[in-house]
Amino acid sequence: MRRLLVSTAMCCWIAATWAVGGNPSPDEPLGKSIAVFGSQGNGKGQMQGPVGISVDADSIYIADRGNDRVQVFDKRTHEFRAAFGSRGAGPGQFNRMNEVAVDEQHLYVTDRKNHRVQVFDKSTFAFLEQFGQPGRGAGQFDEPVGMFLDEDRIYITDHENHRVQIFDKKTRKNVAQFGEPGNEDGRFFKPTGIAVDEHHIYVAEWGNNRFQVFDKETRKFVAKVDNYSKQQGEPFNRPHGIAVTEQHIYLGGVANTCIQVFDKSTLEYAGAFGEAGTGPGQIQQLHGFHVYDHKLYTPEYSNHRLQVWQVK
Repeated sequence: MRRLLVSTAMCCWIAATWAVGGNPSPDEPLGKSIAVFGSQGNGKGQMQGPVGISVDADSIYIADRGNDRVQVFDKRTHEFRAAFGSRGAGPGQFNRMNEVAVDEQHLYVTDRKNHRVQVFDKSTFAFLEQFGQPGRGAGQFDEPVGMFLDEDRIYITDHENHRVQIFDKKTRKNVAQFGEPGNEDGRFFKPTGIAVDEHHIYVAEWGNNRFQVFDKETRKFVAKVDNYSKQQGEPFNRPHGIAVTEQHIYLGGVANTCIQVFDKSTLEYAGAFGEAGTGPGQIQQLHGFHVYDHKLYTPEYSNHRLQVWQVK
């Protein structure tokens, strides 16, 4: 039987982390589909390979990659509100967009093949600025993919540079970066999704089929879960979407057939939900994740839709 590998740093983390209620009892589902919307196409409210997702109190924002646009929906009714963007390299244009994120005033998009992040006014969707350019230096990108915002920082996975970059949210300047190419602890091979909480940074890796956990302040490696250490569940297959709550870590892969759940305090496998298919509660090719108010939002690339799950 495979065993979960727990490092010394991991033991310290478990000792320091807050106590939470543990795993749900067997009769409590880890995730339940409560809404599905969207269909394939380029009309209003239709999608062509959605990949990124962000949610606030009023709206849902979707990176509709195949249509080179961001779409905005009412959070409660899921009705179409607005769309903006087109194919290209100019301001407000996209080339294989990947993730979208919002704060109080701004909307950010990782513009993957244009090697930049674009910033828009959240109310008018007017282009404001961009940061990043092709390269390997600090503040430069080789395919920015995942993105997470906290109060002061922007965290971005720099996919082909095999690292995470951190930017000041006010100045858009690079303030830190970590990671080098490789499969050793603390290194990356094609990082994708990223999530951040009060103490830690969580990074999914497409190439190494794992997720790693880092100290938020020092950016030092803390722990990992991969196909060698994971005790149960479907093997990771190109992990992409990752999201965290007080109790759990949610992980989805482009080639996985379910959403896997891990206890955040121990990293032990807690279970899974979803299955391959096109109906409610079924999934096809998961990319970015977003958790908001006990709901997990998952765009499905091949099903050309968004699914909403009630989670613990």
